[in-house]
Amino acid sequence: MEIYYALFVFSIFLNCASSIFGGFYNKKIEGLKNTSSLYSFLKLAAIFAFWFVRFAIDGFALDAGVLLYSLVLSVCFFGGVYGFISALKTGSNVISTLMLNVSSIIVSIWGIIFWDQPLTTLVVLGLILVIVAVFLCLYKGKEEDKKASLSWLMYLAITFFGNAGCGIIMKEQQIAFNNLYSPFFMMTAIGICTIAAFLMFYFGDRSDAKELIKRAWYFPVVEGLCNALMNMISLILLTTSLSINVLYPVRGVITLMLVTMFSALIFKERMKWWQWIGVAVGIAAVGILSI
Repeated sequence: MEIYYALFVFSIFLNCASSIFGGFYNKKIEGLKNTSSLYSFLKLAAIFAFWFVRFAIDGFALDAGVLLYSLVLSVCFFGGVYGFISALKTGSNVISTLMLNVSSIIVSIWGIIFWDQPLTTLVVLGLILVIVAVFLCLYKGKEEDKKASLSWLMYLAITFFGNAGCGIIMKEQQIAFNNLYSPFFMMTAIGICTIAAFLMFYFGDRSDAKELIKRAWYFPVVEGLCNALMNMISLILLTTSLSINVLYPVRGVITLMLVTMFSALIFKERMKWWQWIGVAVGIAAVGILSI
């Protein structure tokens, strides 16, 4: 049993990789062009390679009916990946990570409407806390401080709904196919995302491409492998007696706390006092909504 707890602790640090590696990447390539597209392509390519291996290990099991679900997932997944790295580039690392995690509000609402999940007091409280957290984090205070970056807000919205869409369509695929064909489902979706990211990079401004790859190619590749490894660990933990209702909220909350501390100490990120309160409220919301 100790090995499973060790894997769980390891998965927490892997879960922090997106924000931390994304932050380092943006600092490393500051001033260069078309950076988000390259990051998305390299990260997605690493994730695709992992799921292709899983698909092979699964005996190349497939069902053509899964392709529609894969197409929807590819749109959501690409939005989450591209939106998040772009949000990290244009705005707060902590708040961007918070928005990624509190997107579970959409999954919770969808579950209540379509999966017959009960509307409990905890769910209502979690939804209220999410609204409060988002307001506090995005509120700029004095009139002269209210010029929030429209591009950052757009990327936050893409990240929020993209990540929520991933949670919904993955659950819907499991329901429709009785938990079968997951490797094929994920591999085809990530494959479509990888092609889209490559085309976006290729047809964009590639004048800084060589310098981008030279400076920081390893950040998105390592992050992609961390993402794949974390998903593999999650699948392993699902087969144990450990309570998922405890594991997921604990991982989400600790991730937000670690990213917050890392951003403050290493990236020297500055936020208003009410934004820090908003982050704390968001951490509480993530825990409550995951119970």
